[in-house]
Amino acid sequence: MNRHLTAVASTLVLGALLSTGTQAATPSPLFTRVFPTTAAVPSALFSGGATVNGGAGFVTSIPADQKAGIVATLVPAAADIGKDASIYMVINAGNAWYMRTPTGFATWNTQVGSLVPYGSAVLAASQTINVTDLEALAGQDFDGKTLRVHVGYQTNTSPLTYGSAIEFAMASTPASTCPNDGFVGIPPAVAGGKRLCVLSGTYTKDVHLTNNFEYIVGGPVFFGVDNAQNVTLTIDAGVKTYGESGADFIRVSRGSKIYVNGTKDAPVIMTGAAEATATASTTGLWGGLVVNGNARVNGCTEGTALCERTAEGNAGTYGGNNDAESSGTINYLIVKYAGFEISPGNELNGITLNGVGSGTVVDYVQVHNGSDDGFELFGGTVNAKHLVLTGNDDDNVDWQTGWRGKIQHVLVLHKSVGDRGIEADNNNAARDSLPRSKGQIANMTIIGKSSNGHGIKLRDGTAANLYNFVVKSAGAGCLDIDHGPTFLNGGSSATALTGELTIINSLFDCTNALVFTSGDNWSTPQWFLGQQGNLVGASSMTGYINSATVNARPAAPLGGDGFFDQVDYIGAVKDAANDWTVGWTFRQPFTTLLP
Repeated sequence: MNRHLTAVASTLVLGALLSTGTQAATPSPLFTRVFPTTAAVPSALFSGGATVNGGAGFVTSIPADQKAGIVATLVPAAADIGKDASIYMVINAGNAWYMRTPTGFATWNTQVGSLVPYGSAVLAASQTINVTDLEALAGQDFDGKTLRVHVGYQTNTSPLTYGSAIEFAMASTPASTCPNDGFVGIPPAVAGGKRLCVLSGTYTKDVHLTNNFEYIVGGPVFFGVDNAQNVTLTIDAGVKTYGESGADFIRVSRGSKIYVNGTKDAPVIMTGAAEATATASTTGLWGGLVVNGNARVNGCTEGTALCERTAEGNAGTYGGNNDAESSGTINYLIVKYAGFEISPGNELNGITLNGVGSGTVVDYVQVHNGSDDGFELFGGTVNAKHLVLTGNDDDNVDWQTGWRGKIQHVLVLHKSVGDRGIEADNNNAARDSLPRSKGQIANMTIIGKSSNGHGIKLRDGTAANLYNFVVKSAGAGCLDIDHGPTFLNGGSSATALTGELTIINSLFDCTNALVFTSGDNWSTPQWFLGQQGNLVGASSMTGYINSATVNARPAAPLGGDGFFDQVDYIGAVKDAANDWTVGWTFRQPFTTLLP
């Protein structure tokens, strides 16, 4: 076995419990999975949760003064009962992985070949795994982190069988004063009983934002010095930051890391100081979040050993040769009213990821009412899941200069001012620059207005593989492909395709669904309708949740690549019972932006 368990786990909706809540009378059932993913799923059952009382109740957040316990119950497959088995436990905390060993916990490199069991047992009809103090057993301080714990077993005749993650947040011990190194405490207490701390300047030491304060972003705030003085910015669940002007933004420099440890019940919120008076049209109250990384980008002279670029918004340098780099973890983050145009074509967006590598985790993120793009990617290989993009003035997902990542589960809701659902470029100055942009996106719903631009715009030589899309009511058309290099990258004709530019299993519901002009290399309508499972027609959707018409459409096979979740539906949200947007997002746009 030579594949990464961490990659396989991410395919399995890492951390997704079938039932959740701050308290449960019995352990939550967990999805049963096997490794390798091609093996048949056995009849084994897992259940479990985090606990502070030995299993009498289960929680999703551990208070700062409590020990984190784990209780998991394993019901082996019938064929495995009575067999000798190795028992496994792994923990994911931010970007770090640990495996339980017979003597405690050790750092795990995520290679399945290096995974060791912590014990063995003759499998009974039911096995219980009980840890009363996870931090003590692991020898680690997990304060302020979101943990995901997997348990599993393997016999000589069965594959590695494990449950989806038990996910919970460890609260931080609250700081009594604002952190040093440039923070200033500002009395008196603000609404909610929290005092304000000011973030300013450049930080060359690790910074931890705890949720007993709120934070003002004062001007450009830089964490780390470009690949020289690397720091870690940790942000606890429930933290709220405020920018007062478009010049106020947060930048994480190359080599440094950000850990946004939001939870479903307590997301991290980055917003404008004037949000109390914000309306449905308010944008640009502050600058936004920028992360710079060392992954490859394009646009340099051919043969350049190290391609580096200067970020928009005067946000520093990005790019390098480390496509697998981690810039940290962003979980449950809401960015509101961000974006700022410094000069034409030189803008800050809601979230900008510049040359960020695939080791970075981005999951459950909303960008609302950005004055420019919502989620912009300049080069790199970063992946993302569960994006909600609402009311942004320009594009919602925008990539260029060699981005080669994957995204799944995306909902876009436009207001009347707004351009595209996706704007995808390779390089507008040299359209065949390498590495070529190639976004792979699955399960995206784009709901536009008659005044908006295209649902999807593919241009400037980009590649793209798009699966399971629903595009509705985009004013300029559901899809437009521009520029000869984009067409040629996709194929020599509408039927002679390279596989580099594809859309499958998608439904387009726009007045002018497929834009085709005389200058195009080949017919976009012929190309789209000739591919698997595509349809132009009525979606019958009255909101953002799939209609019966949409759910009757076939879905593309996705599982097994280490990232994409295998699903049986197209679009972002199958039904109300599986609405992953509920419980953590800013909900106002769900009523104001829908038809």
